[in-house]
Amino acid sequence: MKSIEIKKQLNLSVYLLLLITLASACSQKSIHNNTHEQLIKLEGYIDAKYNNIPKDSIIILSIAPFQQEGNHSIHDYRIITKTANSSIAFHLFFPKSLLDEKNNLGISIRVERNNKIIMMSKNIIPLPRNFSEKIYLDIINMI
Repeated sequence: MKSIEIKKQLNLSVYLLLLITLASACSQKSIHNNTHEQLIKLEGYIDAKYNNIPKDSIIILSIAPFQQEGNHSIHDYRIITKTANSSIAFHLFFPKSLLDEKNNLGISIRVERNNKIIMMSKNIIPLPRNFSEKIYLDIINMI
């Protein structure tokens, strides 16, 4: 008789634990979605026309205003390559508040290896007005 009550109590505890875990996961998802509502997703491709981007290189995507003096970016994003490839897909999230800037924003790329710039973008590409469009960035060799 006691063993039946212990089994019932154990089953009830397991069900409650599962219910609490499920409820906790649902509340965490809604917090996560609220955070992403304030971010914009930008997708595109980096294309090295003449050589592969080497393995273990650091690709730095910089977002900066076009009409700025100096060499300061608003946001830098870093990607480390795992294999050598001539084309690399990327996606990044940046704050929607950046669009409130008065200056038009652009994106540029540089590729570093052993703390030396080995490739960089030919020019600064304006960020698209429609963020569902993918952007294509060409890079050239510096060495």
